[in-house]
Amino acid sequence: MKLRKFKRIVKKIPRLLLRPFVLAGRASNFFLGFLFRTLYSYLTSRRFRLLLYGSPALITFLLASYVFASCMLRPAGFIVEQYKTAGRHAVSNEQYEIAKLYLQRAVELGLQDTETLFDMAKTAEKTNDLLRLQAIMQQLAPDDHPVHAPSHLWKATGLLTKKERTQEELKQAIIQLEYVLKLRPQNTNAHMLLGELYLQMRLFRDAVPHLVVAASQRPELALSLAKAYKYSGETTKATSAGKVAEAYYSRRSINHPYDHNARLKWADSLMFLERYKEATQVLNDGIKLEDDKRFHFGLARTYIAWSDSFELNSDKQRQQKLQLLTAGLHANPNEMLLFDRLMPILSYKDETSEEAEQFLLDTISKGQAPGICHLLLGSNAFLNKNIEQADFHLEQAIKHMPAAPIVANNLAWYLTFADNPDLNRAMSLIEPVIMQFPDGHEYRETRGQILLRQGKWQEAISDLEYALPQCLNRPQTHDALSIAYEKIGSKQLARHHRALCDQLIKSSE
Repeated sequence: MKLRKFKRIVKKIPRLLLRPFVLAGRASNFFLGFLFRTLYSYLTSRRFRLLLYGSPALITFLLASYVFASCMLRPAGFIVEQYKTAGRHAVSNEQYEIAKLYLQRAVELGLQDTETLFDMAKTAEKTNDLLRLQAIMQQLAPDDHPVHAPSHLWKATGLLTKKERTQEELKQAIIQLEYVLKLRPQNTNAHMLLGELYLQMRLFRDAVPHLVVAASQRPELALSLAKAYKYSGETTKATSAGKVAEAYYSRRSINHPYDHNARLKWADSLMFLERYKEATQVLNDGIKLEDDKRFHFGLARTYIAWSDSFELNSDKQRQQKLQLLTAGLHANPNEMLLFDRLMPILSYKDETSEEAEQFLLDTISKGQAPGICHLLLGSNAFLNKNIEQADFHLEQAIKHMPAAPIVANNLAWYLTFADNPDLNRAMSLIEPVIMQFPDGHEYRETRGQILLRQGKWQEAISDLEYALPQCLNRPQTHDALSIAYEKIGSKQLARHHRALCDQLIKSSE
């Protein structure tokens, strides 16, 4: 019974599927029949009333014919352009999944222009379609010849904005930017990126022509151009570009008082022009508006640069240096460059050094900058063989500034050379520093001295030789290398370093 019922239902399915088409055909026959009968009646009788009755059907027929004809006669490229336009609109609205569908359809229909492929690359990146992205960029921005300027620029920018980039990636970025300039010689962004990149790499002469072009369109780059000129030896042009930068940033900062970046650049421009007093005033005015820590950092650096314009070998100028450096310490107690500038003053053993020492003690007693003050006092005490004071101040420094590499390094050095050395603790202090700064010559020398005293001769030689280019005038480095080479049987190198050590000691007497 059920089987018979199922068979009847199956037999009805074709009729049900065909019924819409049958109904459509009947409606069409009725509509066309009515239309033609109306036209025939009008033509044979010439009665306008009959034509008026059939006008709705006639108008509908004409509209349908127009739509059908326009669809059939429309060029194929029109549809492709619609997909392309819709895709770009979706990209501009950051609707990347939708854009991907539109642009992919446009490409499937035969569109192969570079701008569409470039838009597809952007959508591939945003949708994490890395294989498609790689394939498109290999076509638009290959590594061996220029093709599409925006793609080359986009690829270079991506390489340069990576947090950690390799030397090979840096080289590839330069090649991509050069391709941009081959295709578009006046591209401002490419000139800017290349100029700034060469400036960072200290290729100052290479940076100049690119920054000249970029700064002509973007005056905020005048300061970078001034620095490139200065380090290329073109002081007149450097001063001129520095003045342009100062004028631009001063105008911007005055018009937009809360644009802190403009104010910092204004102060930087003044410092470049060695107008230090004006630079400190600009930064102090910024602090009055808003206590941004960047103003304090900039202020300390300005005082340091100002102090560098005075000589150490003059009592009066040494006093002026101290005044500026104490102001810098108040501005930013964590500025470690102050350590390098204050240590030579403390070593002079005169009224200025006594004043500096008293200033550091007073600062500690007021609860200000205890870390760097203890570091300075401890390091100076160690150099003067005041072991008890060195021990106290350096231990206090590491408590206040446990993350400061120079504090850990100096304490490790003290523990290594103390009368009762604590080599294990010294190594525990310096190892994390070297992990963070593996290229630091000072830190590698400290570890080399520790390894030497632990009897690890080969490891000590590796660290000490790495540090040697920056420590050529230090007798203790040559002394350590002489001992290590003697222990491994390299008598000739041991004698050579011993001779250098003795020569440096004699010349310092």
